Amino acid sequence: MTQMTTDELKTCVAGLGLTQPDVADTLGVPARTLRNWLSGTSPVPMPAAILLRMLNQGLLSVRKCRRLADEPYEALNAKD
Repeated sequence: MTQMTTDELKTCVAGLGLTQPDVADTLGVPARTLRNWLSGTSPVPMPAAILLRMLNQGLLSVRKCRRLADEPYEALNAKD
């Protein structure tokens, strides 16, 4: 898997149809962190890039991603 570019990140965020604060919350990061990624100030870490790609492709729901951010062990073992 390759590093997520700023353009790819912007496409993923737009494709989710969520506000930037909602995307940040979904990933479990501060809104400022997402803004830094979007501006190219900081690179997108690979775990976040994988989650964003999965969300954008419909392989992961926003609800499940938020649960992963909040309670990783419980979310991985949930049956939903």
